[in-house]
Amino acid sequence: MAHKMESTNNDLALLEAQVLALVAWCDGSFDDAERSFFLFYLAEKRLSEAQRAALVDLTESPPDRVRVLETFTRRHYDEQLLVLQRAVLMAVANERLHDSERSLLYELARRAGVREVDRPKFRELFTVDPAGPPDVTFS
Repeated sequence: MAHKMESTNNDLALLEAQVLALVAWCDGSFDDAERSFFLFYLAEKRLSEAQRAALVDLTESPPDRVRVLETFTRRHYDEQLLVLQRAVLMAVANERLHDSERSLLYELARRAGVREVDRPKFRELFTVDPAGPPDVTFS
């Protein structure tokens, strides 16, 4: 049972790292502040050296957006919500929230099916902005 839980945690850590990298690359660069946040995140996870090296490589080139978004499903809502919260932190790691990052965060929230009860955690992002993407539709 412990092996299965560790495997599940490892799968979530890999997905989360890919989402963080995707958010970092969203504005076209993986800057120093984002790199620091990402490397700190990786240091906290139990990953094999091969996994860690593959994820560090994501600071040099972005992950496949379609594959990462397809993996980000509604299956594990609480875990996906945690990933989304960390994605928000990555988006503002360089103290700027670019439109492309905001748009990706909206897409992640939509895919996770963020519920109305969880909306206050993301209020700033989900405020209707006439110049930005539309408000998130909640399930």
